[in-house]
Amino acid sequence: MPKPEPLASPQWGRQVARPLSLKYMTVQYCSHKPVSVGKFRIQPCSRALPNGAFGAQVSVASGRGSASTDRVMRFVPEFATPAAASQYALNEGMLWVERQTSKPILL
Repeated sequence: MPKPEPLASPQWGRQVARPLSLKYMTVQYCSHKPVSVGKFRIQPCSRALPNGAFGAQVSVASGRGSASTDRVMRFVPEFATPAAASQYALNEGMLWVERQTSKPILL
């Protein structure tokens, strides 16, 4: 198994091991402002992929303090621009919230 790459920690002046999975992380662009729908806050983002395209992801948060939750969903389609990826993520986030708020109550 390959050894994890060292990551310099400027605040402590020492190196810490970075997991191999983080080696290929991509840059994220959150160009849209968060949208509030009821108790949910939707933050769409796009991320640059190694092939030059952009992927979409969305964060759906709710609650406050220690009772808060945040769901991050990444999507498979690739887009030519960060704006297109963010718009797709926003639409998917809105659909997710709509499904959560329109669940039937079972007795």
